[in-house]
Amino acid sequence: MPVLDTWAWVEYFQGSPAGARIREIVEGADVATSVLSLAELSDLYAREGRAGLAERIAFIRSRGLVLDVSQRSAEQAGATKWAQRKKGHPLGLADAIIYETARENAMDLVTGDEGFKGLPRVRFIETKPR
Repeated sequence: MPVLDTWAWVEYFQGSPAGARIREIVEGADVATSVLSLAELSDLYAREGRAGLAERIAFIRSRGLVLDVSQRSAEQAGATKWAQRKKGHPLGLADAIIYETARENAMDLVTGDEGFKGLPRVRFIETKPR
């Protein structure tokens, strides 16, 4: 079961070309989502004055698991964040926690967020032609 990060859900709900690729994953099997992605979506909807957050979260919950953050994932996230930044990949702390939660649960993370590039068990969705 893959974990979809916030980027993946935003693209999915926007119906972008990358979102069409995410749709295949969402419709193909159950997916997991970090509780932090729900918080990030809440922030996005509040910041941009978007309606429909409750429906979006209900949909996410209907598609699979919502993963809580463990102490282990929280403790590892700082090292992951800084290791990525040293490689030139701007990974934020919330994203590092989402990644570590996926890793702890032995799941791949699906994203197109540049900060995750090069990490093991990341299924990266390209949004730009190479």
